[in-house]
Amino acid sequence: MLLLLSLFILEAPAGPVAKPDQAPIIKAVRTAYASNRAAVTFGSIDFKYSVGTAGSVQAIVDGNWKDVSTATGRFAFDSKNRYYERIFSIADTKAHRTVVSKSETSNTLDSLRVATNGKVTLLDRMGVGKAEDAMTHFAQIYPSPELFEQHVVVPLQVGLSNPGSWDFEQDVDRMGRPDFEDWVAVVEGEEVVDGRKTLKVRFSSAKLNAARRYWIDLERGAMPLKVVDADERGNETYTVLHKDVRLLADHFWFPFRLIILNHSGSAKELTVTAANFQITPKPQAYQMEFPEPVAIIDNGKGIKYAAQKVWDLNRLPSPRSRDATKLVVAEMPVVAPAMPGERDFWSATTLWLFGVGVVLLVSAVGVFIHARRG
Repeated sequence: MLLLLSLFILEAPAGPVAKPDQAPIIKAVRTAYASNRAAVTFGSIDFKYSVGTAGSVQAIVDGNWKDVSTATGRFAFDSKNRYYERIFSIADTKAHRTVVSKSETSNTLDSLRVATNGKVTLLDRMGVGKAEDAMTHFAQIYPSPELFEQHVVVPLQVGLSNPGSWDFEQDVDRMGRPDFEDWVAVVEGEEVVDGRKTLKVRFSSAKLNAARRYWIDLERGAMPLKVVDADERGNETYTVLHKDVRLLADHFWFPFRLIILNHSGSAKELTVTAANFQITPKPQAYQMEFPEPVAIIDNGKGIKYAAQKVWDLNRLPSPRSRDATKLVVAEMPVVAPAMPGERDFWSATTLWLFGVGVVLLVSAVGVFIHARRG
C-alpha cells in the first residue's frame, strides 16, 4: 500500500487538472481521512491551551510569540456524553479583565466548562469575582446539544459529531451543495511539509471569494499537516498546523500539537499532555463540580433546579420534584451567551470503516496512475 501511495504522489500533476479526472482521488482521500477520525469512539485528553499574538505561524512553532496566556484543559467523550474545560489562572484572568461599568466587566480570556449528554448542554462561564481570589461561575442548561461543540477546540475535532472549520471531509461534501454550487477541488501536486511528502489539494469558490488549501500526509491517516485559508485577493487569512503526529492504539493517527493563526495577529496553540483512546471514561468524567452548591436554570424546560455541588446531566431532578421550581417569563434568560471561535457547522456525514477507506484509496490511486500512463 505504501508503494502505491508513493507512486501516486510521484504521478500527481504539478499543476491543476480538471475536476472530473481527480474526483476519485479526492473522494478516496476524504474516505481515508474520515476513517481515521472514526477509528476512536471514546477517550480522553489532557492539554495546555495557549492564546496570544504572533506575526507568523513560525513564531508560534518556535515559541516566540507575545502576550501568551495558558489554560489547563480536559476533554472526555463516548458515544453519547462529552465534557470539555479550559481554565486560565486567576492572575491571567485578572490581567485581561476590562471594567465596563461598576457592575460589569469583560475579558479576552474565555475560561469555561461545558458538558452534554446528547440532548442538552450545561455551560459554565467562569471569571474573577469581586473578592479577586477565586473564580466565579455562571452555569445554565440549554436545550441544544450543538451548543457544546461551539466552544470546543481539539485536534481533528476528534470526538465531535459536527466538525467545524478546516475539516477535509466536510469540504469535500460541500461540493455540489446548492449553497456551495461552485465549490471545487483541485489536486495541485506534492509538497514537503515537516519532512513529509504531502498531497496538496485546493478548494475554491468564486462566488464565495474564498479558497482553502490542504497539505495531506497520505501515509498517516490522510492527516492534514497544514491548512491555509485565503481571501479573494489571495491574502492568507488563517493557517492551521497539525504537528507531533503519533500512532495511538495501533490504528489512530493523532496530532499532539495544534496551532491556529489568524493573520490579523491572534493565535492559539493546543498541546496534548496525555491521551487515552483505549479506556472508556467513567461516568464521573462528565460531571461538573462547583466549589459551593449552585442552583441552575434549565432554559429548555423553564425550570430552576435547587442548589447542588455536583451536577450530572444524566441525573437531573424531576421537573415535578420539590427540587425544581417553574420560572415565570420575567425570570427566564433572554439570550444565550455569545459564542467564541471561528467554527462553522455542517451536517455530519456517515463515517466509513478504516479498512474500506484504505481499499478505496488504493483503488483510486491505481485508476489514476493507469489513466495518467495511458
